[in-house]
Amino acid sequence: MIELVGLNKTFHTAAGEVAALKDVSLKVDKGDIYGVVGFSGAGKSTLIRCVNLLEKPDSGSVKIDGREITAYGEKQLAKEREGIGMIFQHFNLLRNKTVFENVAFPLRYARKNRKEIEKRVGELLELVDLSDKTSAYPSQLSGGQKQRVAIARALAMDPKILLSDEATSALDPQTTESILQLLKKLNEQLGLTILLITHEMDVVRRVCNKVAVMEKGSIVESGDTFRLFTQPQSDITRRFVDSLFRSEAVGEVLYEPDGAPRFQQGRLFHLLFVGDRATDPHIARAIRDYRTDISIIFGNIEMVQGKPIGSLYVLIDGQEADIDGAIEYFRREGIRATEIDTRGGDDL
Repeated sequence: MIELVGLNKTFHTAAGEVAALKDVSLKVDKGDIYGVVGFSGAGKSTLIRCVNLLEKPDSGSVKIDGREITAYGEKQLAKEREGIGMIFQHFNLLRNKTVFENVAFPLRYARKNRKEIEKRVGELLELVDLSDKTSAYPSQLSGGQKQRVAIARALAMDPKILLSDEATSALDPQTTESILQLLKKLNEQLGLTILLITHEMDVVRRVCNKVAVMEKGSIVESGDTFRLFTQPQSDITRRFVDSLFRSEAVGEVLYEPDGAPRFQQGRLFHLLFVGDRATDPHIARAIRDYRTDISIIFGNIEMVQGKPIGSLYVLIDGQEADIDGAIEYFRREGIRATEIDTRGGDDL
């Protein structure tokens, strides 16, 4: 559906050259909700704008359904873009136009007749649950409603691909959830392929079946979302996964304000439970069978692609041989156990 091969893009600024994309390759299959995650400046927005050539790469290939579009002229490119909808963080609605007129804009630009426009706009507003807002202006809408209007407008020409550039970043958590559920519905009901840019791993885990992690203009890791959450290979991916499990809060529990460890006895471990293991009583079994005292310091469970992943920080006290035995038990059960150095705060 979307195939990017060897994309490079450099911007020339007053401060010098900035390499936004460095030999980036990415394949999005039909029906994917593919997330691209990275911190600010990673190159995510440049990448997504290269898909519809709003930003033309310096080199590399952009293929849509097998068609190489980087060499297209303006007319060919305009036709190709009809099949690619796009939504943005700040909605980009026409403030002096009603909801109906905003959604109708691309249809009028394409010279559709009045009946076609009325029918299509009506269908789209019903699809995004805004049939009662036809005559409203953007200033009368909430942030979530504005984004729904933007989504309806992006779907006006019946595209097969939807590009989402930080479309939920300006929304509160509850509204974000509703927009993500809408995108998931569009993916399932319309067969829409979605390429979604975000800096939030929580967005990825809620709707994406695949994900690529970007850093400094390059893709450092990509693949199945569940695999990346459970087996991150790069430091940057581990940081994103840790952000989902709010691991940054662990430091406040482990250390005094002056940096001294709160716990003087025992050994600290991070345990990652995947799938059914997240709900099994492994801690109780380790306490019983290995004569250890296990204190849960911090933890939570998140759902990724319909499967639970549990994250626990535990303090294990007892004889060294018993602690080692408990850890071996966890690892035999498929639980990832990483010891934390409480003296320096780093993983061993």
